[in-house]
Amino acid sequence: MNIVVDVNEQELKDAIELSGEMGLEKFIQKAIKDAIKLGKEEKMIDQTTLLHSALHEAHMKDEGDEFTLIELLGDSWSQVKSPKAFGRSFRKKAESMGIVTLSYKTSDNKAVYKRNPE
Repeated sequence: MNIVVDVNEQELKDAIELSGEMGLEKFIQKAIKDAIKLGKEEKMIDQTTLLHSALHEAHMKDEGDEFTLIELLGDSWSQVKSPKAFGRSFRKKAESMGIVTLSYKTSDNKAVYKRNPE
């Protein structure tokens, strides 16, 4: 796809200089991809906020309820950057607070937690 973009002369000179051996076309393509990636990262929810949300949701469960983090966070689970690290953090914090205990792990290594009594 070809597009036409108005650029002032100095910006064009700067872009050509910065592109170096890469070439202007590839430089612009990379700049667009980087901008899109940055925009997506800005939409990501802070991991601490997600952890606090998961802890709150776990606390709100009824005594004896069993659940996974995926069930607990629902659609927000897609915002977790590193599921393994997030799960470790959740387990450490939730168990130290006495909210849950690890009940068992599924065949695909997903932790199932059980809500502790108050």
